[in-house]
Amino acid sequence: MNIEELKIFAHKNAGWFSSEIKESEEDINSFEKELGFEFSMELKWLLTYFGYSGACGIESLRSAVQKTLQLRDSINLQKDVFILNDWNDAGIVLMIAGKTEVIWCGTEDVYNYVQTRSFPNTVDIFANYSAWVKHCLEQEIEESKY
Repeated sequence: MNIEELKIFAHKNAGWFSSEIKESEEDINSFEKELGFEFSMELKWLLTYFGYSGACGIESLRSAVQKTLQLRDSINLQKDVFILNDWNDAGIVLMIAGKTEVIWCGTEDVYNYVQTRSFPNTVDIFANYSAWVKHCLEQEIEESKY
């Protein structure tokens, strides 16, 4: 799904995506400068247009930036890696600059990536941020049934 398809998808599912809490372009630009990492157009659009929801695939850009910087200091995480979410035992969701994929892996896989620059074939790979968002929405819908 490209950005145009994401826009259509999000508008069709606006009830799942709409939020009062949105990111400003200025804050996003500031976070990108702080990290030296450019976020995908899809991520920027969704957080500025719809804001944060259970389906947006990231809990807080500020927290994600802080976690990424913390891991850069503590385990020498490469500067081309951005941590979208750290769910502890439920894994870590990340993006790598210059690649479109979103990777959901175990914590130990991130430590191994720092050493080897590769992931085992047991990680979940989503083609792009839009595919990750679609997965998150599907999870939200499923969880709402209970």
